[in-house]
Amino acid sequence: RFATNNSMATRRAYIDRLAGIGIRAAVDEIVTSTSATIEHLRRHAPEVRTVLAVGADGMEAELREAGLEVTMAAAAVAREAGGPLERAYDALIVGLDPAVDYARLATAMAAVAGGARMVATNADARYPTPAGFLPGAGAIVAALATATGFTPEVIGKPSPAMFRAI
Repeated sequence: RFATNNSMATRRAYIDRLAGIGIRAAVDEIVTSTSATIEHLRRHAPEVRTVLAVGADGMEAELREAGLEVTMAAAAVAREAGGPLERAYDALIVGLDPAVDYARLATAMAAVAGGARMVATNADARYPTPAGFLPGAGAIVAALATATGFTPEVIGKPSPAMFRAI
């Protein structure tokens, strides 16, 4: 198995990345923090169907492929134009969103206020890049936990949920 806390890329993208360095892998051998989040929800919250997601395209693709009804925070911001959310969500799923801004955080906060359970794909405060460390999903999760007053369920490493998925 291959495991990563990266929520921005799909498992299929990792097949290509691994192939590029000569390693053959199948989708079911790869566990991302998004795929572990999906598995956790299926086991512990099968009633979750509608989610508001703060994250990147890969996270959105994985959530949709799992059959969840996904609204990305970016789309909700554009639709809601700063007003109250037009609907309630079963869950808020938070991963790394490189374009996160105040409006997306406010929309996510409104989802939690509306009853959505907050689930973090991972709580990594930072992640390494060739240019040095950048803020990770945990920085976004910390902002939302502070703003909402709720402690999210964290799925990625080193959470036991990630290791169960592996």
